[in-house]
Amino acid sequence: MFKKINLVKNSFNLLSGISFLFNSFQSVFADFLFGILYFLIFEKLYYSKIDYPFLVLLTFLVFLYFVFLIPFWGYHMEKGVNVYQKNLTDLVFTTILNRNSNVHSSENITLIQHDVINDSKILGWDLVVFFQAILSGIISTIVIFNASYKMLLLLYILGLIAIISNLFFIKIIKKLYLCIRKNIELKIKYVSEYVNNLIIVNIYGLNESMESDILKVLGEVYKQKLRIKIYETITFFIDNMVYKIGFKLVIIIYGMYLVSIGNINFGYLLLCFSMVEGIIFFLSYTGEYISVIQKLFISISKVNTFLYSKRNSEKSKFVLKPISKVEFRDVFFKFFDSKEYLINGLNLEFDF
Repeated sequence: MFKKINLVKNSFNLLSGISFLFNSFQSVFADFLFGILYFLIFEKLYYSKIDYPFLVLLTFLVFLYFVFLIPFWGYHMEKGVNVYQKNLTDLVFTTILNRNSNVHSSENITLIQHDVINDSKILGWDLVVFFQAILSGIISTIVIFNASYKMLLLLYILGLIAIISNLFFIKIIKKLYLCIRKNIELKIKYVSEYVNNLIIVNIYGLNESMESDILKVLGEVYKQKLRIKIYETITFFIDNMVYKIGFKLVIIIYGMYLVSIGNINFGYLLLCFSMVEGIIFFLSYTGEYISVIQKLFISISKVNTFLYSKRNSEKSKFVLKPISKVEFRDVFFKFFDSKEYLINGLNLEFDF
């Protein structure tokens, strides 16, 4: 990624960069705004009169944030990512035409259709969500620590159980994704050879053999995807048991205990209940992001190796040149069973 820093600079303008930063704080703002609303409503309701003008203003700001600002920042960041993906695709395609290599076309197809797209994702929501998770975890930790360090410790012990199980299954899933990638490249190679040698295949009756090879590869891909789905379902179940049930029970039970002994008031308990989503977000996405980033960096490594390795830096004699003119001379055309020519001695020239 760092080798392509100039490509990034040419793809992202100032607004795209600012949108990236604001999107990184999106979850923190959301949890904090809702938490403050809960806190103010119950705090004022039990201890003094509610300041309705301030409450209406804060509600309006929350509405403005979710309805207008989040889509605005998301649009401009996505725009930068799309420009980067287009520029990277053009660079890879030009390199394919100019390089001196005997790489099979299936690898080039996989590179453009899969790796270039994954390469560009690292500058989009995948990296943004990672920053969101970190920032949300830090802010939420501070808020809950202020209520009780023991309650915070219980939350992180529960989260550690889920993270360890996620890391175990992620290692298996990564190996399966690598196997799927190899099989997809093999499938493209078989299909390409089948299409390019269709006449020979029909003459020698090799249809069934080649089709069997293709179906065998597709069967392996299906089995590997099924195994990935099973492992992902297991991790999803563990995450839900820990984060959606375990964390909420800790906040409710231990939080009510703190309210009963007067350590915190009910408004602050609701603030903690809202902010705990930040810790859930941080811990649950840590394992998932490791899996996502591993897949993305496989593609980034493939693209960087293709663009910057010594083997691919040697250019062939074929060089793309700007087209200045397209010319047709003495063009004749007719259908096979027709006696008259539809095009008879056409001479045409286009200047660019």
